[in-house]
Amino acid sequence: MTSNASFVIPVYNGKEFLRQAIESCLDQTLRPDSVIVVDDASTDGSADIIRELARKHADVVVPVFRPQNGGRSLARNSGIERVRTKYCLFLDADDAAEPTRVERQVSFMEQNPDVFASSSFVLYMDGTGRTFANGKLDVLTREQYAQRMESGEPIGFFSPATIVRTSVFTEDGLLFREPFRQAQDVDLWNRISEKYLILAQPEFLTKYRIHGESVTTRKYYRSRLYYEYVRDCMRRRRNGSGERSWDEFVTFWKNRPVATRLASWRKTSGKKFFRDAGFALARRNYAAFAANWLLSVAFQPSYALRRTFSRLGK
Repeated sequence: MTSNASFVIPVYNGKEFLRQAIESCLDQTLRPDSVIVVDDASTDGSADIIRELARKHADVVVPVFRPQNGGRSLARNSGIERVRTKYCLFLDADDAAEPTRVERQVSFMEQNPDVFASSSFVLYMDGTGRTFANGKLDVLTREQYAQRMESGEPIGFFSPATIVRTSVFTEDGLLFREPFRQAQDVDLWNRISEKYLILAQPEFLTKYRIHGESVTTRKYYRSRLYYEYVRDCMRRRRNGSGERSWDEFVTFWKNRPVATRLASWRKTSGKKFFRDAGFALARRNYAAFAANWLLSVAFQPSYALRRTFSRLGK
């Protein structure tokens, strides 16, 4: 039975976990038609792993080598160009697909023909591969999708856990956009949501690795700035005023009143401390959990307490 689905894996200097990522796509209960691995001009030996696995699995692994580094968006788009199947699944080079991912996600899309993009839930794992927490999404029904669209708040997916109907790319021309950097995936999901229904699938089908640079403070605040850029563009697009360029947005963001900037920094910090508290608790680092949770309450009490009680109630 053919899956009519292809994986796209972008990689840049991801040698440490790349083999595991590719092999997780091959070791599926329903094998993908292709695993397209796009090397974005790596210098660490990632290309050698891709060539080796492409030789070993020539019927499935499709190697793509970009001549110069262009960023994750361009790498993903290069992979999308080579997809010839009905469905396109994404995975990052340091993550892993659960064995039933293709089978379950393709089944979900076939059972819901009006859904054009979807994300599974994820299991968080550390650098050793140990799972220590999970990540869930809240747009699970058509009613929740409608509420989110009405609220004007972006819909978030776990990028390496997504499946998309390839027609979104080939017929609608919706692709990843490099100017959005760390939020280019959020930008794409919400542009898709403006044309089609998108929903999360409540199954844990992807292992999402949290390690090193992925949890640094500097990267978190930078990611949040790009997220705000996505939200600004989304709202302006929907009210017909047109998107700002990145430079225009940064100028606008910096020139907001001091009180507004402080409030924004406080809310972002509160979210970061709450996230860090969750990761610390999962790792049973209770001192770090307490410190981060108290900071989240101090910075954004309504958010921290609401999220805490909602989790206690589960």
